[in-house]
Amino acid sequence: MDRKLQVVCDWDDGAVEDLTLSGILRKHGAKATFNLCSSYLQGFVPQNRNGLQFMDKEQALAACQGFKVANHTTKHVSLPHVTMRDCKDAVIRGRAELQDIFQQDVKGFVYPKAMLDRTAVKVVQQAGHLYGRGLDSFCQTFTGGSRYTVRPHVNVRNGKFWKAYDEAKKGTRIFWFYGHSYEYKCTNDWLNLEFLIHKISKDPDAEWKNIEDLPWSV
Repeated sequence: MDRKLQVVCDWDDGAVEDLTLSGILRKHGAKATFNLCSSYLQGFVPQNRNGLQFMDKEQALAACQGFKVANHTTKHVSLPHVTMRDCKDAVIRGRAELQDIFQQDVKGFVYPKAMLDRTAVKVVQQAGHLYGRGLDSFCQTFTGGSRYTVRPHVNVRNGKFWKAYDEAKKGTRIFWFYGHSYEYKCTNDWLNLEFLIHKISKDPDAEWKNIEDLPWSV
């Protein structure tokens, strides 16, 4: 193999379960990006998230220590369904607030609910992000297309996860998966996730990378 499989992952929304998740990732030397809504960290309580609990600022700082943070808008805003003014506010202010909280350059953006249109893509690009991510299209190659409409290979809980992983080794040698920590409800769920992370970390033909370090085209 000419080079190792570059494995990247990101996790949406900033649920309190990210505290457990980050411990597992850290234990096995995995790299990851946490996609956060800045207003959630500052006490905003969403009314339509099915009772999910989200990290506050202190919890997020602890969970994300040593990891990357990406912009998920201020309040998980579905960008095509708001005015241009509100779209810009959700994207630009979301990035600025995250950078202020975490004291790191927030390069990534993830579209809430994978909802995007030309206006949203333009705003994300002009706000200074390196990339914009939607949802997965199974085993879609990383190359080609706009870096502001990029899609990962697969959700971490997809039954075809390892098939996608093996096919990425034969193809682009880049493998991107994403997930939501709040979907892990019991001890067995967490054990299965830890086994997955451990297996990747021990794969001699793979290495963890940060998303922003992928070979992005201009």
